[in-house]
Amino acid sequence: MTPLNAEAQLRLAAVGWQIGSRDDERAQRLHLAIAAYRSPGGLVHTVHPAAVEAWARYASLRIGQEGAGVELALCTFSFDPLDAIHTAHGCAVFSAQMNRPMAPLGTLDDGEAVVLIDSAGRVFSRDHTGDWLLGIDVDAAVNTLTSGTAFIRVKENGTY
Repeated sequence: MTPLNAEAQLRLAAVGWQIGSRDDERAQRLHLAIAAYRSPGGLVHTVHPAAVEAWARYASLRIGQEGAGVELALCTFSFDPLDAIHTAHGCAVFSAQMNRPMAPLGTLDDGEAVVLIDSAGRVFSRDHTGDWLLGIDVDAAVNTLTSGTAFIRVKENGTY
């Protein structure tokens, strides 16, 4: 795992999150809710261990932030997969593109983008402009989001 940088630790602490904290019961409830969801077209989410681990560590985390980041403006983000439960179709499309199962992790800017996690633990966002790698693991994604570091564009062939 990528270590959380000092900025990320400060922003997480400001909303009550503590290093090493986890909520396995909440992660299990989220697992059941996400796995039970069926889109109007009958699509389902794939729940995998990397998603459950991220939910245990960060579920319901919401960081409201604004202002200048290192390379991008800071954005509000939420790691509540229920905010992105409606994304079964988008998860399926992106899963096929990346050749890895995807599960919802949350949203950026109050739903302007969805945040997904693949079975390898990589975290991505999808918005109207494209697909973006936020980090090679959930902690790297938190570092990216709390610092305003530029996201990495995912190409149509799944490379970045």
